[in-house]
Amino acid sequence: MPPRGSQKLEEIVQNDLHFKIGDACLINPERGMTLPFVMLKVVWYYRPEEALGGRKVFHGEKELFESDHEDEIHKDTIIGKCFVHSLRKYEDLAPVTESDFYSRFMYRPALKVFEPDQVPVFCLCEQPYNPDKVMINCTVCSDWFHPNCLGMTAEDVQNLADEFFCPSCTSEQPQTKRPKVAD
Repeated sequence: MPPRGSQKLEEIVQNDLHFKIGDACLINPERGMTLPFVMLKVVWYYRPEEALGGRKVFHGEKELFESDHEDEIHKDTIIGKCFVHSLRKYEDLAPVTESDFYSRFMYRPALKVFEPDQVPVFCLCEQPYNPDKVMINCTVCSDWFHPNCLGMTAEDVQNLADEFFCPSCTSEQPQTKRPKVAD
């Protein structure tokens, strides 16, 4: 007869996948509960559209918010394994798989606050960085810009070679070094 009460497991196997404490997993709360009745203590990640303010233009497609929302779920609700990286580590992945996500914010749903509550902004549009959108770096001032905010096409970006001068720095450079900007 199995022991009664709860016991702490260091690892479980679900859907032929091994899960250890600290692993991230994909959940389907609609799935049934079979014996043995194993409950897991989890901390939720939120999608931007599930948090206060909803999805913003600077939220990447694979962005999740870490949270302090703890819960208990049944092991049968696990449908797969995923990996949540820091933004920096996510950018270094090659390739990024459908199981890879990143987080750069902590969301506290009970308080409806984010940490950090401010992030650096870039470009003429003054938006935080979104890894899904191409940005180019000014050779002179080192500021970052979205090519489309400058009226540039993908072809314009490819033709830049090794130097790009933003609108503020363009007037300071000789005419021969100016990038072509679409009208």
